[in-house]
Amino acid sequence: RSDPAIAASVIARAADLPRSVGERMLSDLQRSDVTRWTASLACLRVPVLALQTTYSNENRDRETMKAGQNSQFLDMLRLAIPSVAIEIIPDTGHFPQLDEPSRTNAILERFIEGV
Repeated sequence: RSDPAIAASVIARAADLPRSVGERMLSDLQRSDVTRWTASLACLRVPVLALQTTYSNENRDRETMKAGQNSQFLDMLRLAIPSVAIEIIPDTGHFPQLDEPSRTNAILERFIEGV
């Protein structure tokens, strides 16, 4: 749901990367998710806000979230950080800071004010 011009710009920048760099970045990201997330999150001693707008369904397709919807990612966060604040921006693309900047900023401001 992102602005087509912004999406095209992001895709063009990614396409300009040498293939070896892109492959390394993706494998590093996946390895980090699998081996480091849970332990790293459990070490946090500061307030944490999770803002989610999309999730990967059982076919690994990205879908937008609905108000009140849950995800495996949010379940993992709740286990690792029981005090996590969770906000979902429904019917929004993967980049809420671009797709819904006003709503995203309002959520961030409320969280910061509460800290």
